[in-house]
Amino acid sequence: MDALLAFEDALGVEGYGKLLRAQGTLGILLGILQYSSLKMQNEMSQLLKSKPELVKILTERTVEKGNTIGTLNCSLRRVGNDNYSCLQIIERLIGVEGYLAMFSNCNVSTITILRIMACSSLSDSLVDLIYENMDIWDASRSYISENSYRLMKEFNYDLRFARNKNRRKFFALIMDLISVEEWFGWMRQGATLEEAVFIMRNLPLCFARQIADLWLQDYEEAFEDFSSVEKLRNKKGAVNSQALYYGITCIKKYNEKLCDLICKDYNTSLANVEC
Repeated sequence: MDALLAFEDALGVEGYGKLLRAQGTLGILLGILQYSSLKMQNEMSQLLKSKPELVKILTERTVEKGNTIGTLNCSLRRVGNDNYSCLQIIERLIGVEGYLAMFSNCNVSTITILRIMACSSLSDSLVDLIYENMDIWDASRSYISENSYRLMKEFNYDLRFARNKNRRKFFALIMDLISVEEWFGWMRQGATLEEAVFIMRNLPLCFARQIADLWLQDYEEAFEDFSSVEKLRNKKGAVNSQALYYGITCIKKYNEKLCDLICKDYNTSLANVEC
C-alpha cells in the first residue's frame, strides 16, 4: 500500500487523465480504479465529473476497437464494494447508451451481459435496455462457446453482489429469459462443483429448486462435467469451508437427496465441515 500511495502521489490524478485520454479504454479505467486507493478513486471520480468527455472518449474507443468487456463485471463489483458512490459517478457518465453500444459492438456473450447487469449501479436500467433491444440479447447467445471451461468462473460472486443490492429486476430477468435447462447447461460447461453449489445458493429459491431437480436426474454425468471443468482449469481454487457448508445446507433445505450425494462424492459431510 505504501508503494501504491507513493506511485499515485507521483503520477497524480492529472497524469492518469493524460494516459487515459491518450490510450485508455473503459476496461482500463475501471481496472485502474479497481486497484486504486480510496483517495485516488475519489480524486478520479471528481476528475471525470469535471471532464465528462473523457469517459465518452474511452467508451467510444472501446466500441471502435471492439475490446472485450468480458471481465468488466469484476471491476464493477470491486469498485462497487469499496466505493459505490465512485461507481455511480462513472456509470452515470457511461450511461445506458454507452452500454448499449458496447453490447452491440464488442461480441459480448449472454453471460457477459448478465454479469455486468449483476454488478452495475445501472442494473435496473440495463434490464429495461435488454427488454427494449431483444435482438442484442438473441445475438449474444451465439458468443457462448460450447467448450468454455471458464464460463461460470466466479459468477457466484456476481450473483451474491446482486443479492446484496436486492436487484429484483435482474433476477426476474434471469427467470424470464433463461430456461432452467439452459442455466444448468451453462453450469455444467463452465463451473466446478464448488461454484455450482455457490451459484445455487445465490439464485432465487424457486429457480434453484428446479435446477436441483435437473441435477438429481442427471447426477453422475453432471458430476463428471464439474470435475472435467476443474481438470481443464488445472488449478483447484481455495474453498471457504464455512461458505461451502452453508451452500450445501441451502440445497439440503429443498433437495435432501441431492445434498447427500454431493456430500458423499465430494468426500465431505455436514458433520465434519468446519462451521
